[in-house]
Amino acid sequence: MIRFGIKEGMELPQIVVNNNKQVCVRVCHAFTRYAIPFPPDNLRQAYAVRCSIEYQMPVAIAAKMMGHSAAIHQSTYLRHMKDAIVNEIFNRQVAAYH
Repeated sequence: MIRFGIKEGMELPQIVVNNNKQVCVRVCHAFTRYAIPFPPDNLRQAYAVRCSIEYQMPVAIAAKMMGHSAAIHQSTYLRHMKDAIVNEIFNRQVAAYH
């Protein structure tokens, strides 16, 4: 995989943390250090929406994979979905049953 400079067989750094907050702090510092022009939350938000759109994953499953409840998933991530995307998903699902 070439995206983000990740190469096949590349080892990720080993970090020692006690909780997710510490992981977040480390990742935010790394994004700043490497001058990545967007916050790490953008990746998480894009992944959450992609789970629904591209992978057609049930909200409950995507939420569990991301470590939160379905309610949080919907209120935090799916609110970013534009109406056109919602309509596209709806039309795709309806067409699948006809």
